[in-house]
Amino acid sequence: MVAASADKQLRLEVIDGGPGVPEADRERIFEAFEQTDSGRAVGGAGLGLSICVGNVRVLEGQICSDRTDDGRSRFWFSCPVGDAAPAENLPVAFAPVRGLRVLAAEDNAGNRRVLQVLLAPAAVELTLVENGLQAVEALRAGRFDLILMDANMPVMDGPTAVRQIRAENIAGVAAVHMLTANVFAEDIERYLAAGADGVLGKPIQLPQLFAVLAECHDADLGPRRIV
Repeated sequence: MVAASADKQLRLEVIDGGPGVPEADRERIFEAFEQTDSGRAVGGAGLGLSICVGNVRVLEGQICSDRTDDGRSRFWFSCPVGDAAPAENLPVAFAPVRGLRVLAAEDNAGNRRVLQVLLAPAAVELTLVENGLQAVEALRAGRFDLILMDANMPVMDGPTAVRQIRAENIAGVAAVHMLTANVFAEDIERYLAAGADGVLGKPIQLPQLFAVLAECHDADLGPRRIV
């Protein structure tokens, strides 16, 4: 790994020690759920680089891949840097929200890892479960500040779990936000009718996710809304 800074631009390079990325795949690997044959063989969800793209865009930077002189793949990103801003001047979406207890129900192991990565900077207390029934049981046993609920899961899907949570009143004042790629109007209406407070679309966008965290941190849930 090599880091350099010049003219208020930070550049970070990582040299890949693996088989490298074929020229034909170099552009598409930055898209969500896209993988090379070698990457697919070792598992994963094909989300890592697309998450990096989103993070770098938030930083108003760029990310790319090329090859070194000896043929190895090199990944790099650059972004503008300057004097650090005081925390009170940070955008609301990225304000500190440490200490929140977050319950996330997601059946896909890769997506659970994505949630861990995205929520790590907030230093929340994250509890991960794999289906709606486990989410209901976790809420019966403990208290949380925010519930993130995948829509499509085995055993008990998200909307069914939310209806159960509302029927038993076990969420308390915690907000429940669905996590789903199905964000058509009829889908959103169904989630809200089940008792969800909002919907976060997949792939998850950091500003929207952190806005929900900040909202929960302030304990000001407000009216139900779509994020």
